[in-house]
Parts: sequence; C-alpha cells; structure tokens
Amino acid sequence: MLKRAGWKCQALGCAAHGRRGRIRLYADHISERRDGAASLDPVNGQALCPKYHAEKTAQARAARMRS
Repeated sequence: MLKRAGWKCQALGCAAHGRRGRIRLYADHISERRDGAASLDPVNGQALCPKYHAEKTAQARAARMRS
C-alpha cells in the first residue's frame, strides 16, 4: 500500500503531500477496522504522515463516542 502511494503522504493539504523522501508514513485504514472494515483490504488503505494519521484517528474516535 505504501509502495502504491509512491511512499508519499496522501492527505491533501499536507506539507509532505506528493513529496518523496525521508518522511515517516503510516499505513492507515480509510474505513476503520473498529467500524467493520476488512483489515487487509488494499483498497481500504492510504499512506498518511504522523500528523494526519493522528488527526484522522482522533476524528474517528470522537465520531464513535458521539454515536
């Protein structure tokens, strides 16, 4: 999945978006496993830098707590 993303953060607006190099990346589930998504589905994956991965995870957690 990271190779498919070209080893770049896929978050729009990220300063590292589209930049290859020495940035840390997380293999992120687009739809969270806790919400019933398949854990190994390659279509459900995206590469995110630490900042955007943490932001997306916090938003998903807050949404779960509201429901």
